[in-house]
Amino acid sequence: MFQNLPIYFSHTQYLSINENIHPVLNWNSLLGNLFFLQTVYTPVWGTNGALWSLMYEWWFYILYIPIGWLFRKHKIATSLLVLLVWILNAEYGVNVLLLKMVINYFIAWYIGVLLADFLMYKTVNIKAPIGYLAIILAVSCLRYYNGIGKDIALAVGIVVFLYFVLTTNRFSYLGKLHKLGGFSYTLYVVHLPLICLLSGYVMHASGGILPMHSFYVICGVIIALPFAWALHLITEKPFVTKHKVK
Repeated sequence: MFQNLPIYFSHTQYLSINENIHPVLNWNSLLGNLFFLQTVYTPVWGTNGALWSLMYEWWFYILYIPIGWLFRKHKIATSLLVLLVWILNAEYGVNVLLLKMVINYFIAWYIGVLLADFLMYKTVNIKAPIGYLAIILAVSCLRYYNGIGKDIALAVGIVVFLYFVLTTNRFSYLGKLHKLGGFSYTLYVVHLPLICLLSGYVMHASGGILPMHSFYVICGVIIALPFAWALHLITEKPFVTKHKVK
């Protein structure tokens, strides 16, 4: 099926495509992805490069099991512990590559947890999370900006933005996009392989050249959205639909 599509073999005339799309379909890659080790010890499976973030998400949830237990007992102390571990890891690192990478970005995920907890329960004075974010932002920009600091500073900015989105009416128009959230995970999982396939056929039909206009991009979006929505009815919705307890 794919033998005439050079995009799958890094044989296009576009350097960026050749560097970023080079499917690995061996057993090591498959097992590594099944155990959420992609980008650490194995490549991402196939053309689904977007799944690099799934590795982080999975291990964030695993790491939050003990952190969540501590968080329920003392939120401020737990938050300071997370900050301290993050700084120590950034300064000295750990010998286990997986753990080092996860800790580097766990704090970005953790401040999202803090936002959700604050909005739901408001059990701490707002000055505490503001001060916490200010410390993270300062350390990120002043100490680690040339490394992970840029990403963490961006995460702080996103959390602040989300706070205003969720607590004011200035961004109420975003509520119209809530239906996308219903199948956003499936869209995240399938959009890149689908776009790669469509791009491969476009290049194959046009002598190996991608058009310079955005028409095919729009077509890709139009195809990807209903495809992901239909697929989520089978793979996602049955497992998240609320059922009444008899």
